[in-house]
Amino acid sequence: MQGVGTDMSGVLVLGATNVPWELDNAIRRRFQKRIYIALPDQNARAGIFKNRAGKTKNAMTEQDWVQLGEASEGYSGSDIAIVVNEALMMPVRKCQTGKRFKQTADGGWIPTFPSDPAGKDMTLMDVKPALLRCPDVCMDDFMAALARIKPSVNDKDI
Repeated sequence: MQGVGTDMSGVLVLGATNVPWELDNAIRRRFQKRIYIALPDQNARAGIFKNRAGKTKNAMTEQDWVQLGEASEGYSGSDIAIVVNEALMMPVRKCQTGKRFKQTADGGWIPTFPSDPAGKDMTLMDVKPALLRCPDVCMDDFMAALARIKPSVNDKDI
């Protein structure tokens, strides 16, 4: 509490998002009010996903955002931000690990499935950088990220 001063005018707000119990007990006792802010509900989570994805090209529908909101029960806003960052990296990883690429209408190359008959066996190193096309982020990318990133808050914490 050093540096806060002894003047009792004004308001001091201390926020601890997910781990308020890590604050020193002496500090917590000094506060008259403690306000619990619940985890975001389904609609809020869907909005956070959509907002955090921003203007990144994606193949998501409105129903996909709603489905992500449903699938992320128990996730905090911070958890969702981590999931979105993970999902946004998936297309890059597909390019890096791709073993088969197919040509796009503009003459570029995009990674494809090994069983795609339109694909050609090649790796990222075989594609000229100017011709590489990164796939759009899709629902599968978000679901894979959700499977990997677990919520940081559990029922016991709440």
